Amino acid sequence: SQSRIAEYLQRHHTAADTLFVWEYAPLIYQASGLRNAFRITSAVNLRDSGPVGERLFAEISRQWRASPPGFVVFSKLESPPPAVAEYERQVLDFLAAGYSPVYYDDRYAVYRWQGTPAGTRPDPPPHEQPSSGK
Repeated sequence: SQSRIAEYLQRHHTAADTLFVWEYAPLIYQASGLRNAFRITSAVNLRDSGPVGERLFAEISRQWRASPPGFVVFSKLESPPPAVAEYERQVLDFLAAGYSPVYYDDRYAVYRWQGTPAGTRPDPPPHEQPSSGK
């Protein structure tokens, strides 16, 4: 499954594309030849709920808004802790705000950035909208 995803990415990426995989799947990074979009390379680092997981996800969110990855490979984690389930929801919000699904297999979905050019800030997901001050 990871090798099929990596093969798809090899055939469809450009030199400027980066990759974020929402699961621990190092073969996808290695075999696709794509660069990591962020310092945090997978959701496995978020299994530590609490302050550490919150800081790591905040870093992913900041980096994602600053420079959206060209491709995201998403797979729901099995039995995630509640905090990780919330992070998954936020990742799905990011995907809905500028990505199109381009490839699926039995485990993974590949999304391609369709929004504004890299380095510009996509609209934040609804739960991150600034308050109106009311």
